[in-house]
Amino acid sequence: MPSALASIVFWVAVLCCVVAEVAIVRSAALVRRAAGADAAWSGAGLPAVRRGAEVLWAALPALALAGVLWWTWHAMQQAPAAPTQSPSAAAAPAPAGPR
Repeated sequence: MPSALASIVFWVAVLCCVVAEVAIVRSAALVRRAAGADAAWSGAGLPAVRRGAEVLWAALPALALAGVLWWTWHAMQQAPAAPTQSPSAAAAPAPAGPR
């Protein structure tokens, strides 16, 4: 079971990633709707970019990131807890060496 701090850091990172990926996919979906976007692309001599392909290439990293986050959460849940020492074990002197 992960520590409370590790869980908080993880969920803050998830929130930041979700906000960023939503903004990326949204901007990719809306780029062609901007006035003059077609004229700018065709005037520059570049091939026209289809909105579906643009959204797909923006969504693929989002899906990969979701997989990494899921895998990380799973690993955090299965990680063994850090061993705790009792106060008496911590105060005991270390052995002096071979006898």
